[in-house]
Amino acid sequence: MGWFSSLFKRSEPVEVPAQAPQNSTLPLSAVPEWLKEKEKELILQHHLEEEAQIYLNQLKDKRWFLENKIGEWEKKILALGLSHRSQDVSTVFTETKRLFEPLDTLRELKIKNLLDFSSKLQPRLEELQRKIENSSFAYNYSFLLPRGQERLSGGNPLLQQILELSASREAFEEKVIKSGFSKVAFLQGKADSLQVFVPKIKILEDNLKVKKERLQKAEEFRDEKRKELLSMRENPQFSQLSDAGVRREKLLRNLEENEEIIHGFFSKIKPALRKMPFLGGGSNNKLIDDYLMDALKTFHQDNHLEIIKILQQLKKALADEQIKLDADQANQIYEFLEKAEQGYLLELKNKHKELQDELEGLQNFSNNKDFQMKIGEAKYRVEHYHQQVERFQEEFESVQNELKEQMTLLQKEIEHFKSTVKISLDQEIEINI
Repeated sequence: MGWFSSLFKRSEPVEVPAQAPQNSTLPLSAVPEWLKEKEKELILQHHLEEEAQIYLNQLKDKRWFLENKIGEWEKKILALGLSHRSQDVSTVFTETKRLFEPLDTLRELKIKNLLDFSSKLQPRLEELQRKIENSSFAYNYSFLLPRGQERLSGGNPLLQQILELSASREAFEEKVIKSGFSKVAFLQGKADSLQVFVPKIKILEDNLKVKKERLQKAEEFRDEKRKELLSMRENPQFSQLSDAGVRREKLLRNLEENEEIIHGFFSKIKPALRKMPFLGGGSNNKLIDDYLMDALKTFHQDNHLEIIKILQQLKKALADEQIKLDADQANQIYEFLEKAEQGYLLELKNKHKELQDELEGLQNFSNNKDFQMKIGEAKYRVEHYHQQVERFQEEFESVQNELKEQMTLLQKEIEHFKSTVKISLDQEIEINI
């Protein structure tokens, strides 16, 4: 099993130098540097650089030895004329030499790089060992030995070298694991994950600050415009305009009701009025047609209420049964015609004129356009900034919630990190965000 998978299999905590404090409080930004110091302490305490150099030298020596030995064996195979049955052996030799190729990329001696090489070496060694053990070459290797020698006490000579290489690898990794270096390396990866939150939170905090300033500015403008509008409403002109506006609305409603009554009156008598032209008296036919076409407009234009004379004739025609209608309908129309004869239409016309005259008077009173425009603009500004405040408030709360979410996630990761430090290094730390 490799060094990484063995990382937390050991229960014993890492030894901490006597001078190191058992409790530390660190800012989040200082955690990576703190771990670097821990790493340096462990390297010095357990002489890991020296151990790494020893292991590297072992690898180089083993490489030199095997490359030379394999060169000798290949010449022997060729000299004995065994090349036609040595394809499997040749493949094993080639793969053995390739084991060490990654060493060429090690530019400088670093424990982490050497551990990385070692972790990649492990499965290749295991695969090579299986190939040798599962082939006839595992026991049929006498052609590699000096003449007259059939067997080696340790078995296949290449397999012996592979096993020795595996033992060197395991010994080095065991020393690294015991030192706690691998645990610190693991913690450094976790610390890097914590640092990812820092720029995200910084961006959100800066954004939140901007949103808050915009919101406060909008609230100031809104409150300022509210004060201006309140000041205008305290002006006597506003009260007068307001009262005039209320009165105007009432007059408009009364006018509408009056016109509905007029329209309703002529709608009721229309069935009888439609038959008037057939009774003679063609001089009135134009006026009757106008009332049938648009009663309300014609009524307002009929200044002298000439329609009343026509309605009197219509009443007489109904009474004389010159117009044939349903009895109930005829009686209802007759009642309306009596009301018209008694001055009902004149009352409606006079009321309309009174309402119209008063409305025109109010309109003239309300013609202080400068003040009205100021009021209208002030109302618009208050509404504009009110909507702006609502929008900026939503944006502010959205960023605030996102920031809270990130802080909660970070705090959760920090608690997990602290717990891992306690288990790995037997040290309690506090981390300030």
